Amino acid sequence: MMDELGEEPSDELGGSDRSRVHRVRTGDTTVIVKRFLAGGQGFAREAAALSVMPEDAPTPRLLDETADPPTVVMSDAGPGRSVADDLLGDDPAAARKSLLGWAEAVARLHNSTAGSGDAFRAALAARSDEPVATSGLERAIELLDGHCDEVGAPRGDWGEVRRMNVRLGEGSSVLSPGDLCPDNNVTTPYGLVLIDFERAQWQHPAWDLAYLAVPWPNCWCSWRLPDDVAEQALDRYRRTADRPGATADVEAASTLWAVRTAARFLPEAFDDFPQSAELRRLMPGRRAQVMHRLRRLPMLDGLRSVLAGRWGETPLPYAPAFA
Repeated sequence: MMDELGEEPSDELGGSDRSRVHRVRTGDTTVIVKRFLAGGQGFAREAAALSVMPEDAPTPRLLDETADPPTVVMSDAGPGRSVADDLLGDDPAAARKSLLGWAEAVARLHNSTAGSGDAFRAALAARSDEPVATSGLERAIELLDGHCDEVGAPRGDWGEVRRMNVRLGEGSSVLSPGDLCPDNNVTTPYGLVLIDFERAQWQHPAWDLAYLAVPWPNCWCSWRLPDDVAEQALDRYRRTADRPGATADVEAASTLWAVRTAARFLPEAFDDFPQSAELRRLMPGRRAQVMHRLRRLPMLDGLRSVLAGRWGETPLPYAPAFA
């Protein structure tokens, strides 16, 4: 199929500094072509994950791939709205419905991929020597301890956090996109389709459920959700999933995400990450995101106290649809 796409007209759908995504017409249908621009694991993980995806998974189908240049061709889910579109809108009912659809799609993905570990491991090994799951926890702890030293706050006691990480690593796992941001999905007449598997992981399902609680840990539109809305979405997942996520596991994953993303966002928060008026409409400020995460981390109360003295408590705003 790859040879057939070179001269076909296409629409650019965006991407990132890592990839470019186009909708390309071929014959009487369209496909999605994703070309990876930089090194790293994006191509290997996306191609491996989609290559073993069961037919009933709410994801695109892999149609073709090439390693040079790194490119995947997949089925087109269509031009539907994403959860991010509804969170950034002004209709709370539409946003709530969208979140319930997201939770149901995640449950369907977990149901369909629970037995895919060996297949994903083999598919990834054929394309890369990276492990099927990476947590990044120790690097995040190192960075946060460094920030504590920088501002004169006591370092954290990380024993319980490390135990949480081990416990989740020993639990039952599923094939996760690794990046369930609100814009990585498409609404279709048959339900939500989950897209973007360039960070795919074989990991405990609680890592995905925690997206509702942190919220949206590594996403640009990391807006707060009302507690009752998040709980309804978790309940929809639990009623759809074959193995409902235990509350303690979701709390553990939420804590671990808070550690990882506080470490990631702090440098920009220290620099007072500049935001235009348009960017302020689309995403909350880094300081608000960091302070919200630090409130989940009692071992870093000293760091949070110092930063609150500099910045104020800086609450994380609700998503515009719920503001």
